[in-house]
Amino acid sequence: MRLKKMAYGHKTEHRLRVRVRAQVVLHAARERSTACIARETGLRLDTVRRWHGRFAQASMPGLNERQRCGRPASFTPLQAADVKALACRLPAER
Repeated sequence: MRLKKMAYGHKTEHRLRVRVRAQVVLHAARERSTACIARETGLRLDTVRRWHGRFAQASMPGLNERQRCGRPASFTPLQAADVKALACRLPAER
């Protein structure tokens, strides 16, 4: 039931619906072939295999984005909050 809400719900994160991850899993549960799922969703075979495999390994959390490498954050969360608080003040209050 949660998977159907993810696949067709309006409150689902945009990237999950756009990438049709939940729909891939639902089609696979109906025992459709990978090629058939790829045709119906407009995804590549490798992409269908990836999302089906991730769901098989980790269930619902497997459909989330994985942590990506990249430059570490320049500011701590506390520093970012201080800057936002300062930006929200009126000029006369400074």
